[in-house]
Amino acid sequence: MSASKQQSRYSAVLFDLDGTLLDTAPDLGNAANHVINRHGIPGGISDQRSRELASDGMRALLLEASRGTLTAAEIEKLKPEFLTFYEEHIADRTMIFPEIPALLTALSESSIPAGVITNKPHGLALIILKKFRETSGISAVIGSRPDIRSKPHPDALLLAARTLNAVPETAIYVGDHPRDMEAAKNAGMTAVLAGWGYIPKSTSPESFGADFIARTPGDLQKFIFS
Repeated sequence: MSASKQQSRYSAVLFDLDGTLLDTAPDLGNAANHVINRHGIPGGISDQRSRELASDGMRALLLEASRGTLTAAEIEKLKPEFLTFYEEHIADRTMIFPEIPALLTALSESSIPAGVITNKPHGLALIILKKFRETSGISAVIGSRPDIRSKPHPDALLLAARTLNAVPETAIYVGDHPRDMEAAKNAGMTAVLAGWGYIPKSTSPESFGADFIARTPGDLQKFIFS
């Protein structure tokens, strides 16, 4: 059966961004390294460690890069510099995860709308998605905004569902962090864990509370069209 004829019981598929659609950690880590190097702070953060901490945000990345020496107040002062550098180098090394393009194509050909909900600043989410032609068909993008409570609150997920004319109970939210699974449950959606994402090796994916664990985007595609 061709992708265009596949049927699904789901009315929409919503995705987290960092660690789910895109491997953004190398550029996030680079931004943290740039900031501490510019200020003469010893340390640095590797790509692998960036992947383990990316979901925890700028503070965690800067703290790790500084080997724990930065105070909370110092980190707050450095955040604007981090964001400026990151925006300028937002897709230097970022890549779309394998099999995601095929999944997005299958959704499009089956008239299942896709959306992105992320705690990444809304403007940065729009910028980075425009860097990848494979994500051009995504119909709703909702990043961190002052008028919407961030995940695990369900607000952004429910807004995306309304935007896509989807019923929350027949929508999927895919992410790689426990708060993604919590947000999905709070919105009444099916919670799918992106097993290929930024999940520390010391963490058991089974503990995240997902309705389904997709080891690869291909697994997710089979789940959607099963």
